[in-house]
Parts: sequence; C-alpha cells; structure tokens
Amino acid sequence: MIINGNLDLSTSSITDLGNMKKINGDLSLNYCQYLKSLGELEEVTGIFDVDNSSLKSLGKLKYLGYGLKANGSSLESFGELKYLEGNLYLEGNQAIESLGNLKHVEGNLFLSFCSNLKDLGKLEKVKHLDIGNCINLKDLGNLKEAKTVRI
Repeated sequence: MIINGNLDLSTSSITDLGNMKKINGDLSLNYCQYLKSLGELEEVTGIFDVDNSSLKSLGKLKYLGYGLKANGSSLESFGELKYLEGNLYLEGNQAIESLGNLKHVEGNLFLSFCSNLKDLGKLEKVKHLDIGNCINLKDLGNLKEAKTVRI
C-alpha cells in the first residue's frame, strides 16, 4: 500500500503498519505506546515522528526524506536505514547503542544525552553533529565529513 499524503496515527493503539510500503508525506506515530513494527514500510518522504513511542526498530525502512523525530523514544535500532535527507532528533534516548548502518545524514544529527550510545556505526557524513553528554561514546568512528561537531 502507498499513502499519497500525511498519515497521523499519534496516540493510537496501533501495533504494526502491516503491508504499507511508502508514505508520500509525513508519518506521525508519536505516543504510540503499543507500536511494535513498521511492517513492510520502506520509505517516508516527509517528517517521520515517533517521539515517545514504544517502537524499538526502524525495520525495513531504507529512506527518510525530511527528517526523523524520535526524542524520548524507545528506539534501539535504525534497522536497514542508510540515508536520511533531513534532520534526526534522538535526544535523551536511553536505549540506542549504535547508529548501525546509517551512513549519511544530509541535515543535523542531535544525539545529546543518549547515555548508552557507544558508537556511531557506519556514519560517514553529517552536516552538524551534537553528541553532548553521550558519556559512553569514545570516538567518532568512521565519520569523514561534518561541518560542525558539538561534544
């Protein structure tokens, strides 16, 4: 299934997005306390908001357009995601340990107060990186390009 427009399921009791493959717009799943899986979802062209949700993995998601908001979320894994065109907000996440396969963030990456973050995974390029108070992060790993880094 493809949604041509925005999909707002905020505060719903949804657990899985099933066979949905693409959303040509924004996807809001913030405060979805029962969300377990994005199902077959591979692409969101707009803003993807999972602030304060119970989602643990981005699963099969390969492309995010405008940005990802996951502040205060339970996100543990970026799954198959390798490229993010916009900004990523993950401040205060206590579950994430690695950025995994994520290689390019064309916008800003806000990771401050991600106290369990141990490595930046395969990250090579980001516009601005904020890793303030990431107390378990020991180095910048594979990072090759950044305009600014805040530690």
